[in-house]
Parts: sequence; structure tokens; C-alpha cells
Amino acid sequence: MALGWRQRFTTIRPSTRCLRFLTSAAVQFFNQSSTGGSYDATLRLYEAGAPVGSQIGPSYSLSGLSIGGFDISTVTFTGLNVVVPDNLVFTVEVSAVSLFLDLGLNLFQPPSIGSSDSSAIITRDGSSFASSATAAGDGNLYLKLEAVPESASVAGLAGLVLLAAGLGRMRRYSKLPLS
Repeated sequence: MALGWRQRFTTIRPSTRCLRFLTSAAVQFFNQSSTGGSYDATLRLYEAGAPVGSQIGPSYSLSGLSIGGFDISTVTFTGLNVVVPDNLVFTVEVSAVSLFLDLGLNLFQPPSIGSSDSSAIITRDGSSFASSATAAGDGNLYLKLEAVPESASVAGLAGLVLLAAGLGRMRRYSKLPLS
């Protein structure tokens, strides 16, 4: 049986309006049991929709993760290498959970960067998504995204800078008197 948590998340748009190339994402699990154990985790990213749109990139899975009794563990998914939009929905699914492990995702209120609707989470019954109300303010799950400007955006911005410099230089030479 797989358990899943979902959250709508808004990233911050840089003032240069360049796309973000997501390289890693981290979530934080807690274990409310005195017994430690292992589990597998799968991260999925989706376009924001009603309540979710199309999946962004593949599913990212980690196997054989371990956590101690009454412990907190940050799990980082690396090598994501996918361009993400301003608004997205993420899902975290756990499976192969050890017997007696009482696993959950940590909540953080409010997000330190970006924004998130803490009044609801997105759930899935195995075939479809739905928006579900949460206890007052308990809908923000820990998610840390690491991203860099998407290479095409960086190349385009660098090209514009070089073009502007070249035009400025041409304009300067055209104002010199002929000898």
C-alpha cells in the first residue's frame, strides 16, 4: 500500500523572467514510532491545474531509505534536471514501509520562500486527484527546491547583452570624424 502527500507550491519568479532548471528537491519525513525502519519514496511534479495538470518530467524514486525511532530525516532527490513553471504541484508517495514505522511529512508554516495555500492539500484515491481541506494552517509541507536559470534563458540573456554592447560600439565608431 502506498501513501501519498501532495501540495500546491508557487516558486518566486526572478526579475529577469528566466525559466528555472530544477536540479534537486528535498522533503522532510518524521517517524512518530520508537521503532526505526526503511521505506521507499517517490517524488512527482505536476503543472498546477484543477486540481493538477500534466506531470512534469518523470517520477523520481529513492529506495531503501532509513529513519530512526522518533527521528526526522531530510530526503533529497537529485539529478531532476527539469524546467519548472512558476506554479506547480508536488506529490510524495511512500511505499515498502517497514512494519511499525509511523511515517509522515513535516509541516512548515509559512513557507520561507514562495507561497503555498495552507488551507488544502491535494489527495489521490488511486485514480483521480481531489482538493481536501486541512486543519487550520496545516497544509504546508516541507519542500526545498534547488534550481538554476534554464540554459536557453541564460544564453538568450547573454546574447542580448553582447548584442547591446556591439550596437553601442558601432554607434560610438559611427560618431568619429572622418580624416
